Amino acid sequence: DRRLPPQTELGGFLREISGNLAAERISDLWIEPGTPAREELFHTLPIIMRFTGPYLSLASFLRRADAMERLTRVQMLKVGTFRDDENGNLKIELQMNIYFTES
Repeated sequence: DRRLPPQTELGGFLREISGNLAAERISDLWIEPGTPAREELFHTLPIIMRFTGPYLSLASFLRRADAMERLTRVQMLKVGTFRDDENGNLKIELQMNIYFTES
């Protein structure tokens, strides 16, 4: 089972997710945490990420995110192509939610 921390612990999550992205052929990285939302038993914090990279790097990053100790879920994933990119890079935007029990 995944870890559901008592606080957001956003700094630790961002360091871990940045390390996962750095291990891949990712460029133009942009990360923006959203506003926490209170659910019945927990809080949700959305995090929007945009980056550029090949399909296999995206797939590997998603595998790494799924294997993280902290409970995370990809809520939205948009993948686009570049017209003149000979390297097969994709434009990727995703929203990943993290969860915690207290604010």
